Amino acid sequence: MRMERGQKIVLVGANGIGKTTLLDEPTNHLDVDAKDELKRALIAYRSSILLISHEPEFYQDIATEIWNGETWTTKVF
Repeated sequence: MRMERGQKIVLVGANGIGKTTLLDEPTNHLDVDAKDELKRALIAYRSSILLISHEPEFYQDIATEIWNGETWTTKVF
């Protein structure tokens, strides 16, 4: 996975129960109403979500942890 400038990895509701769902830029191509509905669904979801996004206005009020991956590197051995 390659992080682009401005992308953040966001942990939503990490409670250690059940599965973890990975969402990579889920708000791309969504209008405002669809983003609002997605946010409601994420809040109601009862497991952990790992969300990759560059839209803090979408995730900042639902995130329990935010990781900045801009300076991360990947080494392949």
